[in-house]
Amino acid sequence: MNYSGYIRHILGLIALQQDGVVSFPEPYPTSTVTIHSPVDLERLHAAAGLPKNQLFRFNPQLVRMQYFRDRPKNLRLRISQTRLGNVNNIISSKPSDKLSIHVLRGELVKDISKHYRVSVYALKKANPKLSKGIRHGMRLRIPLKDLTRAKIADNPLIKPAPKMLADNIINRG
Repeated sequence: MNYSGYIRHILGLIALQQDGVVSFPEPYPTSTVTIHSPVDLERLHAAAGLPKNQLFRFNPQLVRMQYFRDRPKNLRLRISQTRLGNVNNIISSKPSDKLSIHVLRGELVKDISKHYRVSVYALKKANPKLSKGIRHGMRLRIPLKDLTRAKIADNPLIKPAPKMLADNIINRG
């Protein structure tokens, strides 16, 4: 692999910046938070009101949207300082054997049941307060054993690897 072109581009950008031809924006102010698994980053993203895919832009190491099976046990994430309070109000302060979520506006028990592939009965059993009805912002617990059936979505910013020419030839034959 030849990196000389890449290095020349970086050196060229540095020279242009020093000459005042190119300017780069100030770094976006972020803070680091520790989130314990299980966690549904897609739901955290929506509940905290983060701009589209911001969580994944600030944390390129994330490969999935959900971490249910205790690997890793703790995620250290960069969060914009303007949204840090929202995230801290949502995340659990200690590890748990259940996924803890906040009900989003307009969400129904059957929606949550379908999303996590857990029965309404199991949700109600884990959350006795559901008998009084569901409301926006309510915290629900989802049993981990039921999450083994959940569909784990990939990070939307990771593009699938391009097919190699040899793969195309083999698939045609």
